[in-house]
Amino acid sequence: MKKALCKLGNTVMKKLILSVFVSLGLVSLSAPSHAFNCLEYKTFASHLSGKEAAKDAPSWVRQAGLKPCKNPNESGTQFAKRVLDAKYGVGKWKTGPATEHNQIKKYGDRAFN
Repeated sequence: MKKALCKLGNTVMKKLILSVFVSLGLVSLSAPSHAFNCLEYKTFASHLSGKEAAKDAPSWVRQAGLKPCKNPNESGTQFAKRVLDAKYGVGKWKTGPATEHNQIKKYGDRAFN
């Protein structure tokens, strides 16, 4: 019983502290000002082989229908960074050969017009 009350007290205390921080303007609950805003997405390039279009991107990227942004123009590197940051958190993924970053980058550069 004491543990349950203690846990409940901790939850209430966390909510109270968060509300104070929000009211003082130290924390914002809205989307960050640097949130991604795309007006138009690129379209798939037709008549490309699997190698030309780099279709070895992770299945979760292809199945979700994720595409690089056309306006403003987004490179494959920027597309890979945006997708991986959304899935794993900012910078919590690996770069280099045979990584998801490299596969998504090539997919974004080659498979779209």
